[in-house]
Amino acid sequence: MKTFQCNRLTISQVFILLRAGTIDECFSVIKDLYDVGLDEQIGLVSILKKFKRRGSSTYGFSLNEIATIGNQIEFAGVTSTAVANWVKRDVKDLIGSPLNGKKYSIDQAVIILIVEDLKMVLDFDSIRKVLSLVFNNLEDRHDDLIDPVLFYNGYAFIYDKLTQSTFDTSDKTWVEKEALKYIEEHCSLQPQEQEIVKNVMVLAIFAVHASAYKMRAHNYLQSTLQIKNYI
Repeated sequence: MKTFQCNRLTISQVFILLRAGTIDECFSVIKDLYDVGLDEQIGLVSILKKFKRRGSSTYGFSLNEIATIGNQIEFAGVTSTAVANWVKRDVKDLIGSPLNGKKYSIDQAVIILIVEDLKMVLDFDSIRKVLSLVFNNLEDRHDDLIDPVLFYNGYAFIYDKLTQSTFDTSDKTWVEKEALKYIEEHCSLQPQEQEIVKNVMVLAIFAVHASAYKMRAHNYLQSTLQIKNYI
């Protein structure tokens, strides 16, 4: 089976388009950025095709589908077993029960992907605390400080911009300014609320950055061990 990896910005764009009900544009985003043959039954494309066949404007994800998407994101890797454990135990109060019948909503799927990113640098107790400051009532997205999809899109956008720039990738001042700019463009918050969202967004950006360095270190380990046929 042919597989490919997406960056987080692409995944966030897919979620934004799905929520807007423009599923055909999702295929265009993936094809334009990755030149993927859409006849291939690869994970994300397969999921999108299934949604299109159903013809519904409300999209729900199984835990297996969320794990499939998570596994196609660069520097990430999740299993359906791990995701099941998270929603039943580790972040149960943060995710809640499936909101679309037996399936999880777009917002719930995105929050699970955010948890996956943050667990690189935080324990589950810390993840619950910081995300509960940003996302409030599970069944009412109107009281969130920022929409989950926009939050994911925000740190994905800034991380992508960071990797394409000539800035020092450890320059937290630049990252903070970019996060604040994004928040001001997409939210209307009080100063304290703005500070909370900015801090958590910067945290997520550096968590992804940590995942990237961990992956690079692992690749060097593999290459070195292969020299002596240890693997």
